[in-house]
Amino acid sequence: MLSLLEELCLDNLSAQSYSVFNSIVEYQRFASSLAHTDHRVPAASSSPCGRFISYRDKTLEVSEWTNGLRRLYEDTKAAMDNLFRHNAVGLNIPDIVKDDMTEQRRGYSWLDNGHFVQDRILLQILMNDADLNLCVKGSGGLIFNGAAMMKVMGKMAAINANLSILCHELPGQPACASEFIEHKIRNSTRGRTFFRQHGADWLVTRCVKTEYKSHQEAFLPSKVPPELQQLLDLYLLCVRPVETDFARRLWGDDVAVLYHEYLFVQYNARMTEDQFSRNLSRTSQDYFGCELGVRNYRHIAVEIARVYLGSEYEILVEDGEEEGDALAEQAGHGLGTR
Repeated sequence: MLSLLEELCLDNLSAQSYSVFNSIVEYQRFASSLAHTDHRVPAASSSPCGRFISYRDKTLEVSEWTNGLRRLYEDTKAAMDNLFRHNAVGLNIPDIVKDDMTEQRRGYSWLDNGHFVQDRILLQILMNDADLNLCVKGSGGLIFNGAAMMKVMGKMAAINANLSILCHELPGQPACASEFIEHKIRNSTRGRTFFRQHGADWLVTRCVKTEYKSHQEAFLPSKVPPELQQLLDLYLLCVRPVETDFARRLWGDDVAVLYHEYLFVQYNARMTEDQFSRNLSRTSQDYFGCELGVRNYRHIAVEIARVYLGSEYEILVEDGEEEGDALAEQAGHGLGTR
């Protein structure tokens, strides 16, 4: 009798089965979403086929977006390869890297918890490039060429700007610009937002608005996709040390600290909200065929999740009385936005 009951439960109550019970659950979720929906005029919509997503006067073709992200990744990878003068640099990062997520000591990061690559390998490559003329030997030691350093810093800034777009759009739902530009690779005045756990990189959004309302720390993790992770690790372990050294020589210790702690830094300053928004608008026009600012893209990303994931992204709160939204939680906005 027990085995028969178990069989009936597996056939009718499991999440993967097509049964009357599961259909009722789906209809109940749909009815609840209609009951709790906002009755304002919708700003976002999609075509019946799901190929085109619109927000206000902007329309994004999903295939152009996905293809554009791939081209942006490949162009960034090519720029990185050119920076390394086409030299293969192998990273040796074990599956398990020591990373205490609760450590609050300033300057702490998993990037310093192992010997993952030859020290200053990129600097050696650049110094061996006779055409670059990065430095010459003087009576007191090496004398660096400021113009050559600025040329290299420009190339690394372009790579950093591309990485900001990829990190904004690929690891899950995007955060708002004010929170996104705060990404830190090491602990600063606030905790870092870049972690390594069980072979995977994670970017964490610390929501200032959410913390202000709830009076407790917010910690919203997004997993970095494997291909982007390879590019990000190579950049942070090989390129960022050179950027930090050059920044110290060009602008002093205060600017070098920015490169040491923050993820998105170009030339002698951290990226601002306006700079990121302009960069996103320019890049989306060039690669996606649709000019999108931060606000436009965030709403379009919500609509893409609704169209392509549907009710699969809806989760029940533990008390079972109201519905939550996994992707809304990850993006740090409420159900009204979704």
